[in-house]
Amino acid sequence: MQKNDNFFKQNERFKGLIKHYANKIGDSESENDLWGFLWILQNTTFLTLPDKYICVCLRNKYYDIMRERKKHTHLPLNDNACDNFNDLDKTIDLKNAFAKLEAEEKALIYKHFVVGESYTNLAKKDSTTRQAKSQKARRILNKMRGFF
Repeated sequence: MQKNDNFFKQNERFKGLIKHYANKIGDSESENDLWGFLWILQNTTFLTLPDKYICVCLRNKYYDIMRERKKHTHLPLNDNACDNFNDLDKTIDLKNAFAKLEAEEKALIYKHFVVGESYTNLAKKDSTTRQAKSQKARRILNKMRGFF
C-alpha cells in the first residue's frame, strides 16, 4: 500500500516533465508511452528511486521516442504534399527542384531521405566511404537550394 501511495505522489511531481516532453514530441501517444515508462520504472524496483534519477530516465526515454519517430517519419513526395500549407507563396517547390537533378543525385537523395537508408549502407554498395556519400548529399542539397 505504501508503494502505491508513493506512485501517485510521484505522478504529481513528474506530471509537468512528462507533459513538457510529450508537447515537444507532438502527439498524445508519446505522453501515454512516458506515463507507462514511469509506471514500469517505479514498479520494477524494490527501492524508491531518487527524483533526479527518474528525471534522467524520462529524458532518455524521450530521446528514444524521438529517434524512433524520426526513423519512421518521411516526407511525402506526391502532388498533394503542399496542400497542408496555408501560405502557398512561401512554399518551396521541391518537386521541380528534384526534377532538375541528375539520375544519380536523385537516387542518393531518395534512398537516404525518403527510404531512410544510411550513408554507410549506400557507401558499401558503391565501394566508397560514408564521408564521401555524406559530402555528396550536402553538395546536392546546396545545389537544390540554388534552384530556389
